[in-house]
Amino acid sequence: MIPDEVWENKNVDDKAAVIFRVLRRKKFVLLLDDLWERLDILKLGVPIPDNANGSKIIFTTRSEEVCGRMEAHRRLRIKCLLPEVALDLFRTKVGEDVLNSHLEIPKLAELIARECKGLPLALITIARAMASRRTPQEWKHALKVLQSYPSKFSEDHEIEKNELIELWIGEGFLDKFDNIYDARNEGEFIVGSLKLACLLEDGGKYRFSTKHVMMHDVIRDMALWLACENGEKENKILVQDQVQSVKAHGFTRWKEALNLSSTAIGELPVGIKNLKNLRVLLLDDTHFLRKIPEEAVSSLSSLTIISMFFYQGYQSLDGLPEFMLVEDLGRLENMNEVSPCLFFNPS
Repeated sequence: MIPDEVWENKNVDDKAAVIFRVLRRKKFVLLLDDLWERLDILKLGVPIPDNANGSKIIFTTRSEEVCGRMEAHRRLRIKCLLPEVALDLFRTKVGEDVLNSHLEIPKLAELIARECKGLPLALITIARAMASRRTPQEWKHALKVLQSYPSKFSEDHEIEKNELIELWIGEGFLDKFDNIYDARNEGEFIVGSLKLACLLEDGGKYRFSTKHVMMHDVIRDMALWLACENGEKENKILVQDQVQSVKAHGFTRWKEALNLSSTAIGELPVGIKNLKNLRVLLLDDTHFLRKIPEEAVSSLSSLTIISMFFYQGYQSLDGLPEFMLVEDLGRLENMNEVSPCLFFNPS
């Protein structure tokens, strides 16, 4: 054993040399948790496991890309956790101090953990967000928000990769590139990285599924929960599925993003002009949309992205012809900062 005061005075290389001398004649198992990048174990003084020494290194990661960089000999994809294991993980990340701060919180924690459906990423992220919440009112609010998302966000929704990248460009996520082709290539790389990290999956609904991606419904709900600042700003983003009208949904409460893609909505109400803080308007594949009120788009003074892609044929608008829609876009005060994606593919 090396005394603590001696060990603390050694530099990194000296510590690695000591570790190597200890382990090189031993059969060991090294466990590494939650790797996000390649770890050079030799720099740590850990001998490379082989058949001669019989040692093993086992690591966990949420990225398949890390498995490749670590030259893993065997990869094992872990399925969703069983309910009791999921609850134990959730409770561990929240902490017993918070769980015991009120009699109602343990039961609420169990209900919230159940909403995560056994996904470790969701369990850990939401538990950390709740680790400082000590009142049952805060926990009840979080549970209400989590339970409301499945009805607001369509399960198994798929998006075309190129459209996703165009939206990223419109949001300014790829601004470091002056060349649009370089930006799109970077977008493709990011999509691939998200798939390797199990945050995106290949689509399966369309014939050419590799062109489409989707998110697991719990991962999507968690991402939206975080985007709405842990559910504190519920009206920040709205995505509707299987609706024919937005009139009954109190749409004027929604602040920044409105997604009505792939819905049966027939017309946009005049009241949409009141959404002065709306930044993103998505109307992709709204095949039943026939009417957009005049000057509705130009009234959205904060708009930065509007998207109207039609993959399976397009039928003309009755209330506002295409050329007038383009003219309406041109009247936006900050038109130079707007990224319109208008793609009409006649059937």
